[in-house]
Amino acid sequence: MIVSLDFETRSEVDLIKCGAWAYSVGPSTDILCTAYAIDDGEVECFRIFDGGYTVQKSVGRLAELARDDSVIFCAYNVGFEFAIWHNILVPR
Repeated sequence: MIVSLDFETRSEVDLIKCGAWAYSVGPSTDILCTAYAIDDGEVECFRIFDGGYTVQKSVGRLAELARDDSVIFCAYNVGFEFAIWHNILVPR
């Protein structure tokens, strides 16, 4: 199973000047929305920290997929997505 993942973010930190990891740990960096698709399925897009049932269901599904060793996550710029996942999503 392949999961395509994308985070849209905002920050006062300049991503180009500092790089993905420093950007992801910046105090003003936040996730605006998250999109993912499983294999060739429909894209799920949600504002991750707005709360509500749909968000809880989607975050729960992503967590379930992350625990499955047979799942491969892919992203256009995987280093950025990994930094955002590790430094913002997981701690919250």
